[in-house]
Amino acid sequence: MELFKYVFIIIASITLFNIFGGLEPGISFGEMALKAVFVGLIFAAGLVLKEAKNAFLNKIS
Repeated sequence: MELFKYVFIIIASITLFNIFGGLEPGISFGEMALKAVFVGLIFAAGLVLKEAKNAFLNKIS
């Protein structure tokens, strides 16, 4: 079950990267790298918020 979580994250990141236009044929390497960083920041922010929520709920209990 843990494997499917990582497969989902990889598929979701590729999809989000494509939505930002990272797979367009006419963009430069710099633009592609910048869009990849944005996708990484979105996923990192989600993980940080999830951990902060868990820490907050554990502290309340």
